[in-house]
Amino acid sequence: MIKKDQSNKIALLWTGGKDCCLVLHLLEKQVDYLVTLVPKNFTDDSFKAHKIPLMKEQARKLLLPLVFIEINQPYDQGYNQGFLQLKDQYQVKTVYTGDIEYINYCCNLVETACQTNNLEFIQPLWKKDRFELMALLFKYQIKALITWSDKQEYQDLLVGKIIDEDLIAKMQKLPIDLSGEAGEYHTMVVDCLLFDNKNS
Repeated sequence: MIKKDQSNKIALLWTGGKDCCLVLHLLEKQVDYLVTLVPKNFTDDSFKAHKIPLMKEQARKLLLPLVFIEINQPYDQGYNQGFLQLKDQYQVKTVYTGDIEYINYCCNLVETACQTNNLEFIQPLWKKDRFELMALLFKYQIKALITWSDKQEYQDLLVGKIIDEDLIAKMQKLPIDLSGEAGEYHTMVVDCLLFDNKNS
């Protein structure tokens, strides 16, 4: 088990999807906060793919605090201010993300904001083999429901499906990133080993 330094508050950026949940399992739940970045004046329906009420329910089952950090425009300044708040208000020193790949983005605002605020920035899944990541989902019994696709042609094929071996076989035949890194699909975790289902 990871031995946690109590002087180092750890935040995991949280969307409720499969990748951040996988990082939480790899860290053996040794984090202080789940952190969701939200727009100004956000509501429960701010995101199509990652519904905030579901994130709150996940946090309750994980027995971890869920923190919302508002990001205002312009985004470079907004991210810097948001992560400064994370550092000053919550004493966070380390930030983990479930990012695997940056596709069609010219920069990573999260990484830049962490560097600006002297926060350690860690991406355990970065550039990992997609089949290896899928195998880890099964290992930790992470049941991920596909909630949205940025690609209209994949809406009927993928949305509403749980990721399993049969669906992976179908996705292998498509011209997509198997982990959905280009927005081919987004997920919400409906069950996993770390959920306290007695707390349902």
